[in-house]
Amino acid sequence: KSIRVLNLEGVRIGFKNFAGREQQFNDEGDRNFVVFLDFDKAQELASLGWNVKFPDQPEQDDSGEIVREPYLPIKVSYKHQPPSVYLIDVENNHKTILDEATVHLADATTLLHSDLIINASHWTVNGKSGIKAYLKTAYLNIEPSPFFAKYGF
Repeated sequence: KSIRVLNLEGVRIGFKNFAGREQQFNDEGDRNFVVFLDFDKAQELASLGWNVKFPDQPEQDDSGEIVREPYLPIKVSYKHQPPSVYLIDVENNHKTILDEATVHLADATTLLHSDLIINASHWTVNGKSGIKAYLKTAYLNIEPSPFFAKYGF
């Protein structure tokens, strides 16, 4: 079975680089982030050809919680079909739409969880093939500000 659009609800994202900053493993202008997956979902997507990354060895903290989880790298591209990105403060019913010029603001937010719609981009190079994930829509639920009611934003 093939997935053209992947819907992920209530997920945790990390390694945010919506600004496209040059970093050790990132070229200048490449906007991206990762979504952490539970092991079963990660195995399912990997078996379908998605570019899921598995840590060499899952690490646990002192309480036994896994701290290194499988993840799916996601590209954020404004070249062909710009993604829709929304910062949402559910507690204060406040929504902010981010565009190419403002999407970098998502890097500085503390996210509670996110709902994502991901487009599959199938590729084949030198006899190898897979699926690269591109952001279509992101609902980024941010930590509410304790001063929102006082200032209204």
